[in-house]
Amino acid sequence: MLALYAADPTKYRMEHATSFKDLTHSLPFLQLQMDVHGKITMINNKVTIEAGEIKQNLKQYREAKHQLVKRAKLLQWAMDAVVDRTLEFVLIGHLFVPRGKPDDNIPDNEIADAVSIFVHQL
Repeated sequence: MLALYAADPTKYRMEHATSFKDLTHSLPFLQLQMDVHGKITMINNKVTIEAGEIKQNLKQYREAKHQLVKRAKLLQWAMDAVVDRTLEFVLIGHLFVPRGKPDDNIPDNEIADAVSIFVHQL
């Protein structure tokens, strides 16, 4: 799915593959890792896509934000590819980090490339 998305996200649709086997053979091996099982909720034409990432500390925030945006956008593209009607999307990314020192600067929740990013300390 990632290779198809990267090749041409605006033109590719599932009907271009003649079978599921053709589609799965064109997917790159181990190109997209998901630390946290995502969730897709669809009610009528409204779709909420949630993705998650686990990092060891907040110093990896920038990398995690990039990964969350990529995952959420990929799942958005996949939903657009398989559903033949106009959809409205809400994209959410959750970053999980261990509880740090009291002086750790926790980034404010932000919106990055249409994905709302939330930081959770465990």
